[in-house]
Amino acid sequence: MTNFISALKGLIKKPAAPLEGKRESRVYQRFNLNQSKLFFVQLPNGELTPIINLSFGGMGIRKAPEDTDTFPIVIRFLSRSISARLTVTHRGKDYVGTRFEDRDQALISFLQPLLEGIGHGLSMRTIDSSALKDQTKNSYEWVLRGEGPSDLLIASSGDPCSDTHMTFRSGKDYLELSIKANQLTTGKSLDDNGRAARMTRDSSPDGKVLDQALLILTGTMEQASLQTAVIPVIERICQAREGLPLL
Repeated sequence: MTNFISALKGLIKKPAAPLEGKRESRVYQRFNLNQSKLFFVQLPNGELTPIINLSFGGMGIRKAPEDTDTFPIVIRFLSRSISARLTVTHRGKDYVGTRFEDRDQALISFLQPLLEGIGHGLSMRTIDSSALKDQTKNSYEWVLRGEGPSDLLIASSGDPCSDTHMTFRSGKDYLELSIKANQLTTGKSLDDNGRAARMTRDSSPDGKVLDQALLILTGTMEQASLQTAVIPVIERICQAREGLPLL
């Protein structure tokens, strides 16, 4: 695994700007969650409705109360949740556009890591695999890097759970998620007094690593060419996530 991390350090080609040519007129860029099944809003009556897009300024949701344009909700992503208030800005046939009525620091702090992770996934671009070590460079169909940096290596779109590796930053450390023959493991790098980081495997999958990987893959999934490879990986991570304690 040390060789894998060392190889990734050589992949330094900067990815294209994730939102280049796709800026909206909104103050805050909204990230598309149409393909995701992990983000929901709990309405005042307790019903859950999918979040279609999300930003610091508001969100698009599948449905909203008909009798009012301002209402309380709870945003839910896996075990994370926060209360907020929405005001309807548009009612369409298939979705309702809304803005946050109040954006306090708690809400911003809740949204920031979610949107940052999705943005890193959205920025994923194919990079030159020649920097990988000889014994591995021909083993992966996809070698991608995004902001963070975040790296994603998938051996085969037809069977991504046979061999997939992800690494991404958390502060100064790298986190890793690996799926080999459908067996999922996570790990963390340990900075040894300024020397090269060593990857240490967790005794069981770490929920925080799984959640961050899911955020990145949510953004990556917006590339249609990668959906066949990425969706089974998301499903496998969600299986591992079940039964873990709440974070």
